[in-house]
Amino acid sequence: MRRTDRWCSIPGRTSLRGWPACLPFFLLLAGPVSSQERRVSTPAHREQAVSFEGLIAYMREGARDAVADAMVVKLIENFGLSFRPTADQISALRNAHTPLTILTAVETAHMPAPPTPKTKDGALSVTCAPVDCDIAANDRLVGRTSGGVLPWITLPPGRVVVTAASRNYEAVDSRREVVLQPGERTYLAFRFEPSPAYRSEVGAQLYRQMLEALGTSESKPPETIRASGTLYIRDDSGAVSPWSIVAWIRGQDIIRMEVSRLQERYELIGSGSGFSWKKRPRKKDAGQLQEAAAALAGSLLPRRIEPLKGEGMRIAANDSANEPTARFRAQGAEAAYTVTLDSSSRPSRIQREHEAGARDATFLYSDYVEEDGILYPRAIHVLFDGSQWGIEARFSSVRRATD
Repeated sequence: MRRTDRWCSIPGRTSLRGWPACLPFFLLLAGPVSSQERRVSTPAHREQAVSFEGLIAYMREGARDAVADAMVVKLIENFGLSFRPTADQISALRNAHTPLTILTAVETAHMPAPPTPKTKDGALSVTCAPVDCDIAANDRLVGRTSGGVLPWITLPPGRVVVTAASRNYEAVDSRREVVLQPGERTYLAFRFEPSPAYRSEVGAQLYRQMLEALGTSESKPPETIRASGTLYIRDDSGAVSPWSIVAWIRGQDIIRMEVSRLQERYELIGSGSGFSWKKRPRKKDAGQLQEAAAALAGSLLPRRIEPLKGEGMRIAANDSANEPTARFRAQGAEAAYTVTLDSSSRPSRIQREHEAGARDATFLYSDYVEEDGILYPRAIHVLFDGSQWGIEARFSSVRRATD
């Protein structure tokens, strides 16, 4: 009896030589196919499913009989197989002279589900410009770009919602949805622009830096300075006429200007309404010089800076903060100005648009010098939109006036 108990306790796992003594036990396992399916689907019955090792070992036993074979068939029908038969395993069973009844049971038996093939992941590469950004996939932070690029992020196939964010910047489209296929590699690009609040903050900072660099003071009375050099006048045909000039400047105004060329020497007296001649040249030169003097007076930095201080003027950075050029825009109800600063926060370019009673123009400033405590650009260039006419003043000396 001990021998029978030992063989009955390990069905399908070892030699089946002692199974005829267990016939009553195996007969109790018989039942309709639907019941077999339910039993085989449970973990406890799957553990007793017939293994290939146990089955082939039984086939090689010399003391087999029809009763034992029938019990094997019943065991396979009730508990199924613990393996999925391969062509080599079926061939091995046939070579072991397995009865047709057992082979049929093997071919129709319940067996483990085929292994799920491993799905190949997809990948995303993300770029951001002009600043780096944080990248999230399906609400999970996956990294931050470096130098504008986040290399390949491995993700399972399927729907992926990618978002990009950067402090002080807003993306034109900060949320993208893609469907990744197995093994697919996809590129995404996000374009950012400074947020309005950040543009205002940076613009105000650039504006303050400009005023500090120029040393403007509201309480300080304007001094009269004497600037001498050459004035180049370009007419509508593109021809350039040079004149030597000496200009006396107080605040925003040229109060006096002497012009000379060869044996010609003339003097203009400035006033709030324009210029008048102390000695008038010929008519053609008079009109050209008067217009040039007005353009030079209009280009003086104090006059160009004053409108930026107007009430209701909105100042904002024109470009992103990481651009090499510092630029801001001042926008009012009736005029707009774009100011570009040099490396020392001094104006290098001022573009005037829509100013009442004035033509759109561009004012260029360079070669700043500081003499006698006076900071001044020695080169001023004035260009008017839609015209070749313009002036360029190059000063060799800028100092306090003593005469």
